[in-house]
Amino acid sequence: MFKRLLYSFMVLIALASIALGLYRFFEANDAHSSLAAMDIMIEYDGARQYALSNGDSSTTYYLFCTNNNDNCQYITNTLYSAVNSELKNKRIDDIVEYVNIQSLVDDGSIDRLSQEWNINNYPAFVSVSNNYGELTINNSLVWDDTNPLSSNDILNWLALNGQYDGEMIEEVLMP
Repeated sequence: MFKRLLYSFMVLIALASIALGLYRFFEANDAHSSLAAMDIMIEYDGARQYALSNGDSSTTYYLFCTNNNDNCQYITNTLYSAVNSELKNKRIDDIVEYVNIQSLVDDGSIDRLSQEWNINNYPAFVSVSNNYGELTINNSLVWDDTNPLSSNDILNWLALNGQYDGEMIEEVLMP
């Protein structure tokens, strides 16, 4: 009787372990996993200094976003994968620096994006050049709720900035 009870207990533990393993394997991915795993996350107030620190005649590419914005999640979790599949020998994470603008959202000073970076919404990709200590905004690609960004839009923006060797995928107007 004791052996039967011990055997039943071992079978129960094995089944529970298998069930837990299957649950962990098939559980939904955390929406913040891609953003949380990003190597470099620049805080908004450090973005200007970061671009200046890259040296004279350098160009920096930014994605202005927040960790908890659904559109930012869509870009980093979905569109980045499609863009990375098109890029050769590099990843978009190596080209574009993530700038966390959560402090602007929390302070209610999101209008600083327009004043300082010439963008009126986020998420936004911005190309900025350092011309001997003077920052110049080259171009930007800004999220529009009526016409959301696609991976083709990002690839075209990268091509416009000389970061994508493929052909332009579709005609896109850059602001």
